[in-house]
Amino acid sequence: VDHTETVGNNQSITVSVGQTVKVGSKKEGGHDQGIAVANDRSITVGNDQTVRVKNDRVVNISHDEGLYVKNDRKVTVEGKQEQSTTGDHISLVKGTHSLEVKGDLARKVSGSQGIKVEGDIVLESSSRISLKAGSSFVVIHAGGVDIMGPVINLNGGGSAGTPVGTLLPEGLEALAEYNIQFHFTDDDGIPYGNTRYIAFFEDGAQRRGVTDADGNTENFNCDKEQKIRVRLLHQSIDMIEGGVNE
Repeated sequence: VDHTETVGNNQSITVSVGQTVKVGSKKEGGHDQGIAVANDRSITVGNDQTVRVKNDRVVNISHDEGLYVKNDRKVTVEGKQEQSTTGDHISLVKGTHSLEVKGDLARKVSGSQGIKVEGDIVLESSSRISLKAGSSFVVIHAGGVDIMGPVINLNGGGSAGTPVGTLLPEGLEALAEYNIQFHFTDDDGIPYGNTRYIAFFEDGAQRRGVTDADGNTENFNCDKEQKIRVRLLHQSIDMIEGGVNE
């Protein structure tokens, strides 16, 4: 027998013990459940929550998503895992970062790659190690070291390059103790809206972004107190200024 219920205004249901809702008994059309919420939806679980999906699961988010895990997080994928990021991919590991690849490891970088290590760098290969730039190369193997190039300079000529700086990830505001946002206007009070900028952090990290229509940068969140300089990038301006702490 069908059941239809319409509530013109608010509805409140209180269950003192347990509640079980069962929709259908077969995996076929008509045994589905649909939930449509016109505005916000909030769910609070006082204890554990377990979700089991016996087939596919698809989540489509039209705007931002934030995930905050206060303790550990574990992810196991028995098949293949693919990830595509259109913008920047920024990661900060405050502990040890360990990676084990039992097959090949391939990386292709269209721009520059910088590695800055405060301690030692050790590269060990059971076969050989090759460094190649243009027609010049250095090969280290068990039989010796091969050096090939049009000109080989020892203790003379050339200069060392500079590694690419790192970017600081933007964590959830609830995780950071220090929060600051910069607001930029010209002498007439007109905001520098939709203007690219670079934020320079005291620890050497950098972050790029674009101001909003009101001339505000993003909220910069830090775990410790540090100075931040923001440089606006525009055709008519090139300056470093302070901001408004909010």
